[in-house]
Amino acid sequence: VEVARRVEGNARQPVATLGPGQFFGEVALVSEGPRLASVEVLERTVLLEFKRAHLARIFTAHPEVDLAVHAFYQRRLVENLLRTSPLFSKLSPELKQTMSREFDLRPIPAGQVLLTQGQPGDAFYLLLRGQCQLSLEQPPGRIVALPDLREGDVFGEISLLLDKPVSATVRTRTDCVVLRLERAAFERHLLNQPGLKGLLMRMGTERLQQTAKAMSGSVSVSGRELREGDLRV
Repeated sequence: VEVARRVEGNARQPVATLGPGQFFGEVALVSEGPRLASVEVLERTVLLEFKRAHLARIFTAHPEVDLAVHAFYQRRLVENLLRTSPLFSKLSPELKQTMSREFDLRPIPAGQVLLTQGQPGDAFYLLLRGQCQLSLEQPPGRIVALPDLREGDVFGEISLLLDKPVSATVRTRTDCVVLRLERAAFERHLLNQPGLKGLLMRMGTERLQQTAKAMSGSVSVSGRELREGDLRV
């Protein structure tokens, strides 16, 4: 069977091909959210199907199975991310495997603050599920709402790149699932990769331009690259 997902522009992107002995469907079961990908049968296939209720009984009777499925769920999400994201496409297979062990998968309830304006950046985040609210506090106490972060967006990278405090607050608008990479791992694995730092800076520039538009031109960043002192997340 072939696993594929829809990406920007509704284009179909194959993620993996699965064969005998492999399983699928655990992501939606574990996260209790909508499916992230579609699975299409490529040839005549025999499948063994487990219903959610049946699996729940197995997990209750055998907690070790529950732990194994959750561990596999996290590993598959990270591996799929590293395989399909343009951000990581140039990394070597060895580095991808190393990084897959460093990402921390975290379910986050709605309304929780992940980054706080004015505080040091502590990690690099990638939003797997849900939606996050981005806001900027300006004197005297005015809150500016910025464009929401959606599934597939990254945040936290600019404050790490520039070693500056976070300048906008990120709060989960819905229940979310994020991948978190600690600052030390981010610096160790990503900043030494050819071209990757430049790509991250360009992504930050795009966010600055979106921010400027949302603030009706009160910040001017048009036509130039990100620099220290700019707004950052």
